[in-house]
Amino acid sequence: MDVAAPAADRGSALIVVDARLRAVIPWTRQVRPVVTGQLRLFELLEKPARDLAYEEPTFRAGLMFGALPPRLLLSYAFDAVRLHGGDTYEQGPLWFSEAHRVEWEGEVTPDILVFGGLGERLFRDRGRTRFETEQGVASAWLPHPSVRLLGALSSRWQTARADGWSLMGGTLLGELDWAIVSRLEARLNLAASVDSYPGSRGFFGVPERRRDLLERGGLGLWFELASAWQLGASYEYTHRNSTAPGYSFVDHRALGRITWSFDTDRYSVVDERGRAPMQWSRAAVRRARDDSRIQELLRQDDTVKRGSSCLK
Repeated sequence: MDVAAPAADRGSALIVVDARLRAVIPWTRQVRPVVTGQLRLFELLEKPARDLAYEEPTFRAGLMFGALPPRLLLSYAFDAVRLHGGDTYEQGPLWFSEAHRVEWEGEVTPDILVFGGLGERLFRDRGRTRFETEQGVASAWLPHPSVRLLGALSSRWQTARADGWSLMGGTLLGELDWAIVSRLEARLNLAASVDSYPGSRGFFGVPERRRDLLERGGLGLWFELASAWQLGASYEYTHRNSTAPGYSFVDHRALGRITWSFDTDRYSVVDERGRAPMQWSRAAVRRARDDSRIQELLRQDDTVKRGSSCLK
């Protein structure tokens, strides 16, 4: 979402919840249905910041073609945003937007992913309703056994009913993961997003067109309690500089985190005849976490604007 920053310079405790459930249905070896549900909660506990709290349910259903990379996932995606605060016409909570999109993800190799999407996003303010599309590429590198690098580049284009809200932009992000000792990992991430609104001259109360530069950075420590559980602590900094009055802001966050993941493949029952013990590859587990981390980093921009897409 894209809302003007509140005038007050105050802090607030917050709770962030990201719950995801993904089912891959074994249909044939080369074609498998994939269904994903997600609920993101961003709850601010202190006024007046509480008006910016929101909930975002997401649903995706699609088909995955290919058993191993290269493979392609085509999906229909629906998401909506429910704001705690109101608007000029009604007090909150209220539904701020909803979207219907076609999305695709192509795993070129186990470490290179290309992605994109297009569709319509409907807003309460009908002038902001728009057609949107984005494309991007993400990758991971292992320059040293204890160091992992993640990176992604995406571009977006949106055309709204009111020309002032139409934009074009892009995001570049990277993360360095360093395994300090066994089970303890440090993560440093940096990102920059640029957006230009070509038809916005005079639209936001200034003669020039609106341009936004969003800078983000974060540093965290993560401890692996078990293969399914991780504990973390992080600091995150976000700054948006906008030529439109009221849209610039600075955000500081200190977060304690806990993650839990579950994969039914680990508990599948195989007939004992001809069975051999399987050792789960830590590299495969890390690759799945890479996908999740890049997805999370790309979606962090959603706290200030709708934009980038998902990765597996």
